[in-house]
Amino acid sequence: MPAKPGVMGQAGFGPRDPDQADAMQTALARGLVVVSPGARGRTQATGKAPAAIVDLKAAVRYLKHNDAAMPGDANRIISNGTSAGGALSVLLGASANRPTTSPT
Repeated sequence: MPAKPGVMGQAGFGPRDPDQADAMQTALARGLVVVSPGARGRTQATGKAPAAIVDLKAAVRYLKHNDAAMPGDANRIISNGTSAGGALSVLLGASANRPTTSPT
């Protein structure tokens, strides 16, 4: 399914307890820069595989290209996700700087 960019403190991006900080708030409180890109999904006309991982790799390339203009260090990126997002995080890390996600 398509993933909209996350918004800190919004439903679906944190715990059910409204008094508990979500992952984005926790990361920011610890001094990290948080980026939550959207990604195309299978229900969209252009969202067939490998569209989601291509979108996430484009977000990483954007961060690296604009590293000097932003706070933080684009060489120290943490990818986080659960379920399909966890699988995409693994693909993002495992494919590193390869132009495609295929092994060939």
